[in-house]
Amino acid sequence: MANYPAGFLDELRARNPLATVIGRRMRLTRSGRQWKGNCPFHGEKTPSFYVYEDHYHCFGCGEHGDAIGFIAKIDSLDFDGAVKALAKMADIPVPATATGIKPMTAPAADRPLIVNDSEMSDADVESVLGTAARLLVRQEHVAAASLLANGGGRVHFFDHDNWDGGYDILQFLLAVPAEVYFDLPNRSELEEQINAAIVTAMEPLRDIIRVKISTELERDPDWRAKVNQHLSGEGITNQGRVRSDNIATRQYDGLLFRSRPEVLFYNALKSSGVPFAPLSVVLNGGGPTRQRVEPDFVLYKDGLTMIVEIDGDLYHRETPAAAHARLKFLTDEGVLLERIDAAACDTPDKAREAVARVLGTIQKLKQTR
Repeated sequence: MANYPAGFLDELRARNPLATVIGRRMRLTRSGRQWKGNCPFHGEKTPSFYVYEDHYHCFGCGEHGDAIGFIAKIDSLDFDGAVKALAKMADIPVPATATGIKPMTAPAADRPLIVNDSEMSDADVESVLGTAARLLVRQEHVAAASLLANGGGRVHFFDHDNWDGGYDILQFLLAVPAEVYFDLPNRSELEEQINAAIVTAMEPLRDIIRVKISTELERDPDWRAKVNQHLSGEGITNQGRVRSDNIATRQYDGLLFRSRPEVLFYNALKSSGVPFAPLSVVLNGGGPTRQRVEPDFVLYKDGLTMIVEIDGDLYHRETPAAAHARLKFLTDEGVLLERIDAAACDTPDKAREAVARVLGTIQKLKQTR
């Protein structure tokens, strides 16, 4: 893979607007500020392939990248071949290059950025983290799995040990939102759980990654105004202050969520116009049986109240019996409970269909009362 002069790849991308490049190979239609179409990399009838200003992402098969990645994938080219093809489209010369440096590709829109400054390949890093997350789920370390699946961060070279042929020691700074960081019950225990899972996943590769949980850097230019707003007491709510084992780590619309299907379901609910509360804190009063729960969604329609739980993804699992026990003090008061599999709302279209089914259920129940 070639090492191009500083600024060349940025200019190449700027001279080849992504929607234009992709629009030459497939039909795109405007969707708000983005474009969408049927994914060229897997068969589908409902468009789930979205084109943003600087990257594309398919919410059906997970394919993502920038203009260089798209041309490489669609034309079966390597990185340098895709660069040359885009340079020809833009009528700009390809500069002389040297080898040895791996360019960064654009991250997917729906997952955190993992910056890889180590000698491991990006694919190896993703494989290790994915394997470790599944191990954590099997071991019922739900909080650790949730942090690993939703955190961003940086993998970088930390040290080298010459014993037994030598191996690199890498460090993974696992970054989570500040409000989640300070609500973690035991950071050192979570780091040990993630380390143990990663050691198992790394065994075929010999090298070692040590994990340290850190906070995300604040990149909001309005942070001073927002801090002062918070200090004045304006806009403070209980939402997102979740202290359960299943930690909410995704930020969207100023709120916290546990998974991408939750975010899609949230957007679909907003479009429906029905009043609802996402990840709200519910208490059942005092006494020896005092409880605190955080239902995924609470809906209010036609005089009825319904809890909707999104279940079944990697780090968001609960048996029906456990859910019944956790929410019994609410269902005993006549609150309805609906459970939706995460796979049934993992794309915008499927989330809208799931909301329609839930609202239809409420309407049918209303007619029987």
